[in-house]
Amino acid sequence: MQRDRDRRIGTGDRSHGVLGIALALIAALSLTACPRKPPHKKLPPGARVPPREVREPATAPQMEVGPERQASERLVEKGRALMENGQCERAAALFRDAVGVDTTNGHAYYYLAVAQAELGHPDVALGLLDKAEALLAHEELWAEKIDELRRELGSRGPGEIVPSPIDQAF
Repeated sequence: MQRDRDRRIGTGDRSHGVLGIALALIAALSLTACPRKPPHKKLPPGARVPPREVREPATAPQMEVGPERQASERLVEKGRALMENGQCERAAALFRDAVGVDTTNGHAYYYLAVAQAELGHPDVALGLLDKAEALLAHEELWAEKIDELRRELGSRGPGEIVPSPIDQAF
């Protein structure tokens, strides 16, 4: 009998211990789930918050070269090699693919414009030069190359409507 009574007492003690641990765990979790906000600093009356210093970068930030740009540049290089061998149509196809892979690659637009000029489509080439210029305007060497090709092709007059160069190039 004494044993039975000891077992019942021991069981009861264990359940109270487990219940106490569970309650302590729940209380700890509820405290960590609601973090307190740090106290705000109060300024004296009439004081002003100094403005944050804003620094302009010394140079334009360099874009990271992602896999799309790398693939697009490889297509441009292959197209340039074809252009040097006189295969303008095949080169134009590679430049179009390069633009399709990375629509922000100004080099691809420039060389596609060169290919279109060689193929006898100066209006299309001028439209592609506009896109290349928008993407490469910050690079002085490319701005000069674009201006030179534009002079060779002859500028279109102000307000002249030209069909979409991208649609015609594809």
